[in-house]
Amino acid sequence: MAGCVNAQVDVNETAVRSLTVVNVGRFMFDYSWELKCQSPALVTISPLSGTVAQGDKADCVLTFQPSHRLTLKHCDLSLRVSSLNQHVPYMFCDVYFPSVL
Repeated sequence: MAGCVNAQVDVNETAVRSLTVVNVGRFMFDYSWELKCQSPALVTISPLSGTVAQGDKADCVLTFQPSHRLTLKHCDLSLRVSSLNQHVPYMFCDVYFPSVL
């Protein structure tokens, strides 16, 4: 699963994207997000980790709130699922949030 988030956001406004972790397997699993960004205080994901039961899902929220004008580049988000013992890339792309003057 790979995706790219692009949005134009004004200074002190917030861009929000919903992400869902779905368990279609036979066993529950733990997950955790790893977010690598040049400006980590401006980008958050919540919850950062959790458990998903068989046949259930976990809703997560990715948020960006710039406090000054910038273009955010090279922001990588990956999902670690305990039963896989590896990171699954979720987003590998440049994320641009240009602010309006």
